[in-house]
Amino acid sequence: MYRQNRNKKYLENLGQEENYCLTVDCYPGVDDEIFDLIKEICKPDFVIKSEDVFHEKDELNKMMNPFLTEDRVRGVMYYGKMDDFIDDIKLAQYQSLASHKGRVLVYGVGANYIHKGDTLIYCDLARWETQLRY
Repeated sequence: MYRQNRNKKYLENLGQEENYCLTVDCYPGVDDEIFDLIKEICKPDFVIKSEDVFHEKDELNKMMNPFLTEDRVRGVMYYGKMDDFIDDIKLAQYQSLASHKGRVLVYGVGANYIHKGDTLIYCDLARWETQLRY
């Protein structure tokens, strides 16, 4: 409880400037409750979710199809790069938006591709935690 209160206090004091970008990069599978908590505490003027810069769902499925198995946890490793999943046109649009004035929250897997932010937080998740969910 102490650690949770300390982290909340840190976030409340974080980025009180008028123009500030907080980037929260996440390991795949991190719950959206983290997003809701950060958004509630930081009260950004606008939010950019990293999933908005990825290719459309059908395109992603086509790219990953050769690597997918019935095993939802382990599957087969994709040996490409994060860049493979990002739509360059969308990325440029959101990078421009993140650089505008105001309080900006950039959140999600690969969020730091969009903007490094004035502060960068990484939310990790143990593989074991992912396995316990399924």
